[in-house]
Amino acid sequence: MITGRLTRFITALGLVLGAVVATDVHAQGITTGGITGYVTDSAGAPLENATISITNKTTGVTARATSRAGGRYSLPSLEVGGPYTLEARRIGFAPYTQTNITIQLSQLDRIDKIVPPAVPANLGVYSNEAPFLMAHAVGTQNYSCLPAANGSVAWTLFGPQATLFSEDGGQVVTHFLSANPEEAGLPRATWQHSQDSSTVWAALSAMSTDAAYVDPYAIPWFLLRTVGKQNGPTSGDRLSLTTAIQRVNTSGGRAPATGCALASDIGRKVLVPYEADYVFYKAR
Repeated sequence: MITGRLTRFITALGLVLGAVVATDVHAQGITTGGITGYVTDSAGAPLENATISITNKTTGVTARATSRAGGRYSLPSLEVGGPYTLEARRIGFAPYTQTNITIQLSQLDRIDKIVPPAVPANLGVYSNEAPFLMAHAVGTQNYSCLPAANGSVAWTLFGPQATLFSEDGGQVVTHFLSANPEEAGLPRATWQHSQDSSTVWAALSAMSTDAAYVDPYAIPWFLLRTVGKQNGPTSGDRLSLTTAIQRVNTSGGRAPATGCALASDIGRKVLVPYEADYVFYKAR
């Protein structure tokens, strides 16, 4: 479960633990690896005394741990390989299970559950896609006053500029408009990972202004589909596995109601602050 800045993602799903592996390297010995993470309830509160078990499906060996204060757990000294199945249980909560985990040598993998928010039906992803990253964006939606098709003038979006932060406040992704090399340089919404520079370009697939979900004074929620991807300069692929992106929990960002009405306004630009949460999906 992503907590802190991203608590708005939490829905009433019961016990929450483990879904996406993000490498967090620490020495664990010569022949073993391990996992660590934390458990929260559906409101984002950390849960102590949850039982976490991990089973090597090849050997049948099971290791167990109990979550401590803050919901933290750790399962070190695991045989490398797998596949492993991870389970979390606590009385009064629905259990959680994750399969097909691989443990790598001398590595402590952090495993947390990513629970996206409920979205309108048209923004749902495919059943074979799973979230692997959620981050909170702070930035601007950038508009230029340009001639419109009906002979008038109107504010026209020429791209976002935002920084995406993890739950602990660290920068993880930058978001902007850039040329997609897989579409002959067509400008597309772009996300670049701040650590390995892997990049994904995406195009709008569906949008929603459903008042049951979307603030009427905010920009719409989006579902975007990948139309280009690129590994980083050292072959990093943290974002290049992305198949879909949801933009949700938006605040602000709408074009101004004034300032672009006359021919003399053409060329004016305005940067409108916004915030949003982005959920990145990949194939299971």
